[in-house]
Amino acid sequence: MKRSYKILLGFLIALLICLGACLYLFFSPHVRVFSASNSQEFAQKYGGTSSLPASAKNIRIELSSVSIGGRAHIVKFEATEADCKEYVRAEFKVYAHWDGKAESGLQYIEIASSPSLPPKWGQRYGIRNPDWFDVSNIRHGLELKRGNRHNLRAWIDTDRNILYLYCND
Repeated sequence: MKRSYKILLGFLIALLICLGACLYLFFSPHVRVFSASNSQEFAQKYGGTSSLPASAKNIRIELSSVSIGGRAHIVKFEATEADCKEYVRAEFKVYAHWDGKAESGLQYIEIASSPSLPPKWGQRYGIRNPDWFDVSNIRHGLELKRGNRHNLRAWIDTDRNILYLYCND
């Protein structure tokens, strides 16, 4: 009898350890990184067509999922100001559609001083120290007015023609 209790107890302990490991993995951020020198290379490397503008170059995208804890993505690429605005409009439209609300016009404000991100802004999503997402280097540009859906934030560096976009839900 004592031996069967030990076997049962061992089985239960092993089951709890496995369950704990599964829960840990389930709630851990899963980050995927994509980069390419231009939009054509991006489409070739990652398949299909992308929503990136044809003029996009030096592309870097990080997508993160924290299971039921939410998703986030950050995007940086160089392109014309018009292409950057069109990309932001398309992203905003997707989230407006998911919310079941009509798309409203996007408003940009002039960047008066170099923007900064809050400390630990992406760590919940496993995005750690993205030195390449250097919005603090913007001297002149446009910032998407706050208050948009899913924390969609966008900055366009008009001196260097770079788009920075952050979104989470």
